[in-house]
Amino acid sequence: NAFTPDGDGNNDFFNVVFTGNVEIVEFRVWNRWGQLVYNNDNKSTGWDGKSGGRDAPSDVYVYNIVLRFPDGQEFIRRGDVSLIR
Repeated sequence: NAFTPDGDGNNDFFNVVFTGNVEIVEFRVWNRWGQLVYNNDNKSTGWDGKSGGRDAPSDVYVYNIVLRFPDGQEFIRRGDVSLIR
C-alpha cells in the first residue's frame, strides 16, 4: 500500500476505489505521532500527501475509512499506507 504524490499522474493520491453508490462517511489519515494529517478534505480525489498545506514527508501513515452502502450497512477499513517521495 503506497502512493507517490509527485505530480506525474500515477498514484498521486491515496483514495478509496469503489464502484456503485457508496458514501465515504469517514476517511482519516494520521502520522506516526498520532497527528491527523487528512480528514475527508476532498472525497473526490483523496489525500494528496500534504499536511497543513505542505508536503508531508516520506513515511508510513495510518488510515481509517468508513463506507456506507445504499442498504445502510457500513464497512470499516483500517491499515497503513506508505507515502514515497
